[in-house]
Amino acid sequence: MSKDDSYYPTVRAALQADGWTIVEDPLRLKIGKQFFQIDLACRKNKEGENEEIAVEIKSFLQESFITEFYHVRGQYLTYRDALDLSEYAHLKLYLALPEDIYTRHWTNPFIDSIRLKDKISLLLCNDKQQITQWL
Repeated sequence: MSKDDSYYPTVRAALQADGWTIVEDPLRLKIGKQFFQIDLACRKNKEGENEEIAVEIKSFLQESFITEFYHVRGQYLTYRDALDLSEYAHLKLYLALPEDIYTRHWTNPFIDSIRLKDKISLLLCNDKQQITQWL
């Protein structure tokens, strides 16, 4: 969804404010005949070593949270598999969400159990363009 996602500018600014450098926008992958675009690839120097991540950004604006959750979960798992099969296998994938969406929906025991089972890594940001939590 990339820049069409209304939450994209907030996440991008929060990552940069936290010292991350955007190295791909979007990160394009080709696996066989399939093409994928993950919103961002970022790099940050931590303790003398570069840490690199990929970030898929979602606003969760659909009327039905669970319908969008189905889609986002499948997309996240597919992107993670695509990364594993690419030259970017070293990147850890994060799903960036608005902090209030996480609080309202992702803390539900059912949704949280799926997140933990699927090992979905989350990056939460607030409206002040700040990273509030890495899960």
